[in-house]
Order: sequence, then structure tokens, then C-alpha cells
Amino acid sequence: MHNIAHHPAHKWLLALSWVLLAGSLAANLFSFLTGERAIRRMLRRMAEPETLEVPEPRLTDWVNWLTAGAFLAGVVCLVIFAVLNV
Repeated sequence: MHNIAHHPAHKWLLALSWVLLAGSLAANLFSFLTGERAIRRMLRRMAEPETLEVPEPRLTDWVNWLTAGAFLAGVVCLVIFAVLNV
């Protein structure tokens, strides 16, 4: 960082971007777990002869949107930090 921005300002933006990117990664890993549980639930439900509809994986959908939002916000914070310090 010191080779690009000799006297960086707004270091909190850099820290926030790393927190958001790490949170995005953690949410993505959690999404794999919720997706697996949703698939197992769907398979059990589809094995029942009287099943007319399959449950939707709402938690997995929510976590996927959280992952995308945190990633985009982290990238935006990183770009803003770079623009302010170059």
C-alpha cells in the first residue's frame, strides 16, 4: 500500500472493504451448507407420494443475496479508497 499511496487517507474504507469481502466469503460458505440442507429437504419431500409442491430454499436465496451485496459493497469501498488515495 505504501508503494502506491505514500500517505494513505481514509484507511477505514480499506478496513471496511476487507471486512465486507471476508463477510462475503463467510456467507458464501454458509450458503453451501444451507443449500445442501435445502436439497435434502426437497428430496425427502419429493419422495412422499402425496407431494404436490416442493419447498423453496428461502434461507439459501437470502444468504446468496447477502453474499452478492457484501461482495459488491466491498469492491465499491476498495475502489473509493483507491480513487481517494491515488
